[in-house]
Amino acid sequence: MSLIAKMMYIQNLIKITGFIEACFVDKGVPIVEIKETGTEDNEQLRRRKIKSSVIYHLASDILLCICSPHLDIAQSFDFTEKISPWMKNAEQVIILTCSHISGYHITRYQNDPPDIFMKALRTNNFIYPVLSDRLEQPNTVKGIPAAVLTWCQTFKIPAVLYICYARNYEVDSDSVKLFVHLFSKLPFKLLKEKPNFTNKLCGGSEISSTLYL
Repeated sequence: MSLIAKMMYIQNLIKITGFIEACFVDKGVPIVEIKETGTEDNEQLRRRKIKSSVIYHLASDILLCICSPHLDIAQSFDFTEKISPWMKNAEQVIILTCSHISGYHITRYQNDPPDIFMKALRTNNFIYPVLSDRLEQPNTVKGIPAAVLTWCQTFKIPAVLYICYARNYEVDSDSVKLFVHLFSKLPFKLLKEKPNFTNKLCGGSEISSTLYL
């Protein structure tokens, strides 16, 4: 089976990185480091402790890309181009991104949404089960997740984008339950039987925007 049979990307808004590290990143081997594109010199980047995006080889047919929390919407095209060689031969691409619930638009005829929930968008040729309800209009997705999904649609790579909406920027028990439910339903086993969340789900001063396979 090809090494690039599946691939996963992550960027942390609700500190998804902590969840991913606790559950399965230590099972992977880093194979690619993707530097941030910007105008700052190396010394400025070091002072800000900028984290690079990293692609991990998790299993014989699974790659995981954790996106740097410092990437912004202006870098969406460049970042997508940088990871495109690993997506071109993918069997499927699964994207997980997060957004604050204030960015979710509902009609006045709908009930108030729960504190955390998930919606999905997919490419036309994605034939696998979609594990959440479809994202309704007039809601939109922007930034790197949108760029990656659009790239997959253009190049006919089966892809699905899951958007996690939440009121809290930190990972809590409800967030963990939602992520565990999603990953337990995916067509490959990644989660540890007994993940260790100690010191992994802590908060911090960094809050960014935007997981994909």
